[in-house]
Amino acid sequence: MNHSSHVGPDSEYVGKRLAGTVRIVGLAVFLIGLGLSIAAYLTDPDRFSRGYLVGFLWALTLALGGLAFVMLQHLTKAGWSVAPRRSAEWLASALQWSWVLAIPLIFLAGRAFSLWMGVHWQGDKDLAAKHGYLNVPFFAVRAVGYFALWFFLARVFVKTSRKQDETGDPSLTTKMQVWSAPAAYFFAFSITFAAFDWLMSTDPYWFSTIFGMYVISGCIVSGVAAIALMQIGFQRARVMSRVSSIEHRHDLGKLLFGFTIFWAYMAFVQFFLIWYSNIPAETEWYTHRWFTEAGLHSGWMPWSLALMVLQFWVPFFLLLSRFPKRSYFGLTLGAIVVLVAHYIDIYWIVMPNFYTAGHFSWMDLGGVFVPAGALVTWLGVRAARDPVFPLKDPRLHEAMSLVNL
Repeated sequence: MNHSSHVGPDSEYVGKRLAGTVRIVGLAVFLIGLGLSIAAYLTDPDRFSRGYLVGFLWALTLALGGLAFVMLQHLTKAGWSVAPRRSAEWLASALQWSWVLAIPLIFLAGRAFSLWMGVHWQGDKDLAAKHGYLNVPFFAVRAVGYFALWFFLARVFVKTSRKQDETGDPSLTTKMQVWSAPAAYFFAFSITFAAFDWLMSTDPYWFSTIFGMYVISGCIVSGVAAIALMQIGFQRARVMSRVSSIEHRHDLGKLLFGFTIFWAYMAFVQFFLIWYSNIPAETEWYTHRWFTEAGLHSGWMPWSLALMVLQFWVPFFLLLSRFPKRSYFGLTLGAIVVLVAHYIDIYWIVMPNFYTAGHFSWMDLGGVFVPAGALVTWLGVRAARDPVFPLKDPRLHEAMSLVNL
């Protein structure tokens, strides 16, 4: 492997011990999750299936957020982001095997999507009108299409970036810039319809025209949070210290702050439009997340409040000033809060469609530990064999000289 002449070899690769530790932790989480999943399925297969859907989509959206970060940086010809871009590429590369984790959903579909995968169509005009779209064969075909597209996009950007590490060809940067525009279009289009299929259809009566952008905003903010944590880990381990500095931490903090506001804006616009139009088929989706049929506060109201506080208010005020963005502790705390809130967000979308009481169960842990453990293990594998930043990107000097005024 060729090494850049600008930084020492010790700064270009994660140490074997660090990469091995990440793999061991990821594998341990995966195995614990596997055991919990088996126990949960034997206890309550319905609950486990829905918990696995939430956990799978949480991990998948992190990978999609990594791909969004890569495309966004190429699309804007950003120079500062050369340093953290490899971390985003590692996240995006998980899309090349993420379809494997979707296989259990094929067998659990009747439970995870029981509101529309069962026999509830007869005599219901609203559901019958949607049967041409919400049916098992067409659902499966669309799912294959989504994963094929994400596999292709991730492979193109990640493979091209790694090729540039070896050849130093600056034209590869231009090619990725050209590809990023159409890729971003198909990326947004596919996530919108995947959100309809895997999230919105758990309540087949409800619909929202802005739901796709709501989910995309969650993908991006959670992806930036994951990238920020990876960069903080490298910086604290003194890896790539000349390439990733406090200035890059500051910029990642600004992105996390900005996309937190973007998510909140999408959430508010969706709520405001539904509240303003006051159509029962739309408003009921919100009302039963706050109230019971008797008009009392439901068990999902604390989840709604927690989502509002953790996904917006805490990261907003935490990252509002300059100091927390540049602080290890401040940015780490903000990123962790966003990742936890992102899980709550998906949980809050799915679970109230099946349960009137809002309580987290140990049976939900296996559903998130399995995909999260697999993702962390994969990141450890990539860290052991890939340089931690694009070695010969033509904008590397710009990234190294970054200063926030």
